[in-house]
Amino acid sequence: MAMVCPHCQGVMERGQRCPSCALRLRGSLDPRDGGANPNRPAWQRTTWGRILIGLIVSQGLYHGLLQASVAAAMALNLGNPREIWLTPAGVVYIQVLQVLALLVGGLLAGAGQNQGFFNGALLGLWYGVLLLVLQSDLAGALTFLAILGQPILHAFVGGCAGFLGSRIWRPLYTPPVSSVSRSARPLHDPRRGWFRGPLHPFRVTLGLAVAVAGALSAEFLFSLLVRTSEGRLVPSSRFQAQLITWEITALALLLGGALAGANTLNGFKQGFAVGVGAGVLLFGIMLGLDPLGVTTAVGVGFAALCLGTIGGSFGGRILPPLVKVRRKVFD
Repeated sequence: MAMVCPHCQGVMERGQRCPSCALRLRGSLDPRDGGANPNRPAWQRTTWGRILIGLIVSQGLYHGLLQASVAAAMALNLGNPREIWLTPAGVVYIQVLQVLALLVGGLLAGAGQNQGFFNGALLGLWYGVLLLVLQSDLAGALTFLAILGQPILHAFVGGCAGFLGSRIWRPLYTPPVSSVSRSARPLHDPRRGWFRGPLHPFRVTLGLAVAVAGALSAEFLFSLLVRTSEGRLVPSSRFQAQLITWEITALALLLGGALAGANTLNGFKQGFAVGVGAGVLLFGIMLGLDPLGVTTAVGVGFAALCLGTIGGSFGGRILPPLVKVRRKVFD
């Protein structure tokens, strides 16, 4: 029965330990066993499973705390809760509830994971976008720059929470450094710096083109979607239309960064290059269209830098370079 090394994924027909990693072989890849691999983690332990669980928990916890706050305000006769949330103190209180719920979800997303920060950052990004969609009435009290920066701020907070979760609850399996040879080290060596390695001009250019083209055509894509739906997807307010346009822009920036970082060893560097290029181009274009909108142009440029970098990091992590599995057979 074929056995597999849990570290280098080498397949051996005989023996109890991997000759390269000196680790005990586990699992079965024999087709007669149905092709099942008992070492494959359940979906709850995968990256996307952790992010989904953290997103559900954080959203549920936030809305639960919000409903409890509404009940407390009504019990104490403080007035209409919706009017309270629109005051400066109410906005700060809502932000505190959002951060507390995100911290809990980020801890769950990063617990037992090697890339806790990236899991938490992606969780925070989607968490912030969902909050803007589900609570458009509360988001109306925020400025354009605050709305644009809220998902980025949540991504940073979620990343910190995920990193903390990965430090408190470390992965169950960590290969001992002394027993792993140089040839068996993983491609994603944690000791590699974020900006080390070559820069791939073709990938960066392609990702930059996708990011900038998608950001500039966000309004056109949204109007095309409305026309295609024959009026069934018409937004109920101007703010909702702007929010959908910003989401399309953010998705294009993330996709451009992920495209540049995919199949590379240093996706962070590729995504950072895309973010810098997209930020500079979008800043210049928006400033040329509206010379007085310096604040908006700076916010868009900074958002492009952050989203491009995050997209490149996840592109390199989710789609790493392909490596052929070494198959070793001993007589």
